[in-house]
Amino acid sequence: MLSAYNPQIHALVVVCPAAPEYPAAQHEAFLAAVRKLDDDGVAHGSDIAMMVVLDPNSPPPSARWRQRYAEQRAACRSRRVYSSVVTESASDLA
Repeated sequence: MLSAYNPQIHALVVVCPAAPEYPAAQHEAFLAAVRKLDDDGVAHGSDIAMMVVLDPNSPPPSARWRQRYAEQRAACRSRRVYSSVVTESASDLA
């Protein structure tokens, strides 16, 4: 996973290239980046935005990681949280 964070506009972009599986450390790094984004949003009274760009061949996260992502999203304290997932269908690439 690759990520870029712009603290001036409180925006995080994460790119997930195709991989057989992402190690737990990468999932933890993503959660830490979202925590930092949210903490900065709260400190500045700002909205925050995150975008995850998925390669169509990226593996889906396990149920455990999906639950942790959902719990973290629900716990965000920033004024408003905008999130998006960007991908394209693998069938569109053929």
